[in-house]
Amino acid sequence: QCTALRHLVVPPSAGFDQVSKAFEGTPIISSPQDSLLRAEFAALYGDKKVKPVAGYTAVPGLPVAIKVSDKLPEGIQEHWREVYLDVTQSGPKGVGDEAFLSSLAAWLVKEQPIAVAVNGPLELGRRLWERTGQVVFTQGSTENPALSCQARPQDGECFGEVPPRAQMDKYTKFPMIIPSPVAAYNATYLLDHLRCQALSPVPTEVAFCRPLLEAIEPGAERGFAIVLLNYLCDAAVGPRRGRGARACLYGLQRPPIDGRKTIIRCPAGTSLGQLAPYLIPFFATNARNQVEVSLEKGKLQEALAALDTQGIEVREESEAAFAARSASAYNTVRAGPLSEYPLAGQWVTSLVVAGHAKTVLHGDEAVDFLNLFEASEKWLRICDPKSSGKKA
Repeated sequence: QCTALRHLVVPPSAGFDQVSKAFEGTPIISSPQDSLLRAEFAALYGDKKVKPVAGYTAVPGLPVAIKVSDKLPEGIQEHWREVYLDVTQSGPKGVGDEAFLSSLAAWLVKEQPIAVAVNGPLELGRRLWERTGQVVFTQGSTENPALSCQARPQDGECFGEVPPRAQMDKYTKFPMIIPSPVAAYNATYLLDHLRCQALSPVPTEVAFCRPLLEAIEPGAERGFAIVLLNYLCDAAVGPRRGRGARACLYGLQRPPIDGRKTIIRCPAGTSLGQLAPYLIPFFATNARNQVEVSLEKGKLQEALAALDTQGIEVREESEAAFAARSASAYNTVRAGPLSEYPLAGQWVTSLVVAGHAKTVLHGDEAVDFLNLFEASEKWLRICDPKSSGKKA
């Protein structure tokens, strides 16, 4: 529900009664006019009676329905503009238990809610953040809890809605990241511009990509590859700090670091120039080991063999073999000729993560958060594979 709380993870000792108490004292209104007169922006309609769907229990006297379980919800429904809350009790070892945390991270990747808030140790928050791909991530504690998951884009707390990554094409053209100009989502580069770019030098920071570019025929495909590299040199520089009252880090991020990969499927006849736009956000960065190229035997396989593809698995397989294992991948995309060339930012964020991580603290109180999260390998950076993982 945008950034409203829909799923809550609690210790195993917390049940329906304890969670229900959180709603005690909730403001009740009778109409929109009543809300304005009382300056209430988060009240509930007192005359709205909830009829919970199967498995949920109504909170007495409130239009609120809660479901408590020791299992993560399957196929969770939003129940737009209704107060439904799924509550998952963690295992006996708590949320920080490796088995539970891994299952929670996998659930977040599968369901892809907009925002996540963690009220617990900083290390716990970073472990969960590194394995997920939410645009909005808030770190709180039991002493200073994150009471909501909202964001202030004007302060660097970029906001966005992203479908489950493997279903991107089913729901949208590109991720919606705010702030960004609406017109950018339908803007494309002129072919003449890209042909000119194809003649420009390779940026110094990504000189290790020169063999890849030189193997692409001069023209729009090579030009688009250079445009993407120039963008990454500007954007894939690790975290930037926000400018608001609370400490925030934002920028491009690697896909969830959970062992799964993005598989680029290349049908027979795919050229290196057609593969390049999908490959470059990984090839040129520290996300290199998070991509795999699936192809059929042909000239592309020979072209890749001539390049330094260290860290990138190239697998020759049939379409049937690819389809059989694609469900276990983080994301799958199909390379091929592009009918148009979108802006670099839109293209790159369709393959990697863009978002922010913030804390409710600020100033000196936020130093530990900043030090821990800034040092994370989750942030996307230009990376020469021959430099032992160090950024270029």
